[in-house]
Amino acid sequence: MLEQNELNLDNPIFTYYVNIGGMSRQRAEETLSEIAKSFNYQNVTIWFVPIQQGDSRIDCVYDGRIRERSEELKSLIEELNEKVDILSRTNSFEDFKIEVRDWRLKNLFK
Repeated sequence: MLEQNELNLDNPIFTYYVNIGGMSRQRAEETLSEIAKSFNYQNVTIWFVPIQQGDSRIDCVYDGRIRERSEELKSLIEELNEKVDILSRTNSFEDFKIEVRDWRLKNLFK
């Protein structure tokens, strides 16, 4: 029996559907074992699911919390950097209003 570890929801989860149709039980177990050994990563969780029909495939079933936060932080940092650039380019409040208007229009058209 395989060792069960605690599920880390910070990491993405993949499901690997392995077609074992037409294999003997022993050959299917050997195949799944070989595949599991070659997909031993610390930063992702992989579930192996034997199937009898269809193509073997890998699906991402959960992106992971770390990635989601990283993308949100990345866009927030970019937005803050743009606003800081606007502030640094302006010499007066009127210039600032014009720059902010242009920045908002640019974001609307993205």
